[in-house]
Amino acid sequence: MFGVVTQRDVYITISDGNQISLDIYQPNQEGKYPALLAMSSYTKELQGSDSPSLCNEAGDINFFVSRGYVHVIADSRGSGHSGGEFSIFGEHNIPIYFLDQ
Repeated sequence: MFGVVTQRDVYITISDGNQISLDIYQPNQEGKYPALLAMSSYTKELQGSDSPSLCNEAGDINFFVSRGYVHVIADSRGSGHSGGEFSIFGEHNIPIYFLDQ
């Protein structure tokens, strides 16, 4: 089982120049791990295991990370801390591509 290392408000620039805000939760040991991405128009602060909100769509952060997954939770375009304009059926709402760093 792994502990959790948290990076909050990490920004990535997407193809139209807007920035998407992410929180990244990862195992506390060096290595490469598979990643799970959760995006929601509800703010990323309402997601995860620490939130009492009924808007939790991302699942239990500790459950996934302790089993060796990186859990990335993002604010959708135009919501929370992310730039752009939110449109539930907008052509730019999904997908977002991450580069292997």
